[in-house]
Amino acid sequence: MKCICKTKIKERIGIGFFCRIPLRKEEINVLMTNYNFLNEKDFKDNKKLNISLYDERETLEIELEQERETYFNKEYDVTLIELRNKDNIKDYLELDDNLFQDNSEIKYNNKSIYILHYPNGANAAVSYGRFNNIDKYYISHKCSINIYSSGSPLLNLKSKKVIGIHNKGSINYNIGTLLKFPLKDFISKREKMFININVKEFKIIKELGKDGFGRVMQVKSKSDKKEYAIKEIPIKNETKEKIESFQKEAVILSKFNCENIVKYYDLSKDENNIY
Repeated sequence: MKCICKTKIKERIGIGFFCRIPLRKEEINVLMTNYNFLNEKDFKDNKKLNISLYDERETLEIELEQERETYFNKEYDVTLIELRNKDNIKDYLELDDNLFQDNSEIKYNNKSIYILHYPNGANAAVSYGRFNNIDKYYISHKCSINIYSSGSPLLNLKSKKVIGIHNKGSINYNIGTLLKFPLKDFISKREKMFININVKEFKIIKELGKDGFGRVMQVKSKSDKKEYAIKEIPIKNETKEKIESFQKEAVILSKFNCENIVKYYDLSKDENNIY
């Protein structure tokens, strides 16, 4: 139950849950909720996201900074927000490889499920129900839940694995998103943008330009044989604030939908430069 939280933006209430997503070379911690509750415009127009933990005995705020990594998917109705150490979130729900199994292998029809949520925006609760069917990306389920439950994790009762996220209800059935689809999409896009490799794995072809902060080089990757542009910024005599501004620049650039953007946080282990 510690993994879920009540989320609030102004007067709107939703549900979020914490999880750790395994990537190729690292793990990241995220808060997952609904796109309908928190989309790109909400993120841009609001400075803070209020979250309540443990039946509101503890309340925290997450700053919606532009450099914070985010993932928005309107089709699946899913939003992911990167969590950082300064957010003081210590309890996470680990998501394992079972989330990424092939859809044809999931045979949960009429199986028992439960949902962790805050019905009517009140205290945290568990609701039990059953699956109806799974249609491509979406789960149809019958479970007694109330309003303000969008964004709640949907778990298989037998395996205790999170397999979906509740997003809306109707008279007869409720709908959730099968988590493996947005997570696979997120991981694919992220690993295409954020290539965590050593700068020494690139061969410099030529210098493209230079400005007051550093130089830009045309390089070729020794692993995928593709060409990239890398900016080298000397940091030997720079202040901590200046170095942080350089890192923010890399994050802002990474938000553009370009395949050939490589983000580095001094992964070269070079104390004099950031790439």
